[in-house]
Amino acid sequence: MVNPNGLENQVQGALVQGIGGALFESVGFDEGRLPNAALAKYRVPRFRDVPLIEVISIEPKGAPSVGAGETPLIALAPAIAGAVFRATARPVRHLPIERALVEADAPHA
Repeated sequence: MVNPNGLENQVQGALVQGIGGALFESVGFDEGRLPNAALAKYRVPRFRDVPLIEVISIEPKGAPSVGAGETPLIALAPAIAGAVFRATARPVRHLPIERALVEADAPHA
């Protein structure tokens, strides 16, 4: 690993970006217009939305430096969807996973 601090920052940033895509960010149209075209109306993760992120890197001895890119993005939405399914017994079929949709789909006691 060439830059451990840089890798940690990149992984944390990718996870926050993934939280946004999984839970909040979307572009919709209302009669041909974007209702959230202004940045102030576009929902992205806020500090309160982001849990503490601890990055643990495991580097095999002698492994070449290959980069990490945005690898954490791959599994975040499926992991959240899996957690919602486990908690509600309802599959998530669309992103972003909006709280109202999850609550509406929750099984009734």
